[in-house]
Amino acid sequence: MSPTLGDPALAGGWTERSPQVHSKPNNSVILCEIPLSVQERQACCPRLWRTWLLKAAREQGTGGPTARLPGDLRARRRNAKRRGPRNLCPWRAGLGLPRLLRGPRREGRGRGHRPVAPSGRAGVVAWGAAMGALLWWDPLRAGSSEVDWCEDNYTIVPAIAEFYNTISNVLFFILPPICMCLFRQYAICFNSGIYLIWILLVLVGIGSVYFHATLSFLGQMLDELAILWVLMCALAMWFPRRYLPRVFRNDRSRFKAAVGVLSGVTTCLAFIKPAINNISLMTLGVPCTALLVAELKRCENLRVYKLGLFSGLWWMLALFCWISDKAFCEIWSSFNFPYLHCVWHILICLAAYLGCVCFAYFDAASEIPEQGPVIKFWPSERWAFIGVPYVTLLCAHKKTSVKIT
Repeated sequence: MSPTLGDPALAGGWTERSPQVHSKPNNSVILCEIPLSVQERQACCPRLWRTWLLKAAREQGTGGPTARLPGDLRARRRNAKRRGPRNLCPWRAGLGLPRLLRGPRREGRGRGHRPVAPSGRAGVVAWGAAMGALLWWDPLRAGSSEVDWCEDNYTIVPAIAEFYNTISNVLFFILPPICMCLFRQYAICFNSGIYLIWILLVLVGIGSVYFHATLSFLGQMLDELAILWVLMCALAMWFPRRYLPRVFRNDRSRFKAAVGVLSGVTTCLAFIKPAINNISLMTLGVPCTALLVAELKRCENLRVYKLGLFSGLWWMLALFCWISDKAFCEIWSSFNFPYLHCVWHILICLAAYLGCVCFAYFDAASEIPEQGPVIKFWPSERWAFIGVPYVTLLCAHKKTSVKIT
């Protein structure tokens, strides 16, 4: 029988216990669900929690098909995800099956029976296949990620977990196509590899949208790994030749191959140990920042110098927003502004784009200074530092060795 709204469970009376496995005389096994506290139920399975409450309300006759949660329970549901640990959900911990998931066969027809693994070889094979499918499906399931940002879930659109965190990625779909057109001369005459940078930035936007819309583990991996690939690609293509080890200095293709192998290994390890993503991104952020500072000290072009400063400024502000949203969620929620991660998306996109423009200029000024690389702004030079900056070559007609990357 389902718990009622007057049940002590709604007052937080349930505590976490280890999963119980009961053996029956016919050697079949019953997997029992795990009782959790009210905050843990709200935190790890919000949709299941709502369905469970509405079902209990309808059984008591206190609500019809359109019954809503009481006001205090709605408030506790909104706030519990910030306090309760998400990793206590039995779906993620592997401690049992969710209440609404039933096995292929039950003993009896009572509502209180748990799923029972069928006996016999065929039954065991079928049950094993079902459990294998469940394990493969788990990373795709909404809410399977252990990462959850400050914004309330499913409050604006029922199908989107974090609505504002999702739509704030719009710049990742606007800037790269514009840049592909603006950098066309640069790509044809000097470095066609810059197209890969813009494609990867779009991939960052796709991964971020998918992650914040579903909060799935696969979305988290796509979001973080796309950022990693952008950084690795930029390092392989624009790392100054004078800083490369002697074995790579005369043949950059070797350096690119080494970076590609490192990217592949890191990607594989990230699925085994997701914490490696954060370590990799933080580790790569240090040399990228150091390289930008070193190149700006050598730069004599005032326009490029200002762009580099703006890139660093947006990067610092974006990092502040990311940390604040992660560490001080309750404080920002008290001001009704749990949207700092949205600001992070906008600022980090601007910082990444300006950084790519600066490094594209540094590379061209170092490799083909005779072609006169300069920074211009679209749609007009009168929009300097307001429009979209890009690199163009004033003397592209001069003969030079074309660099294909």
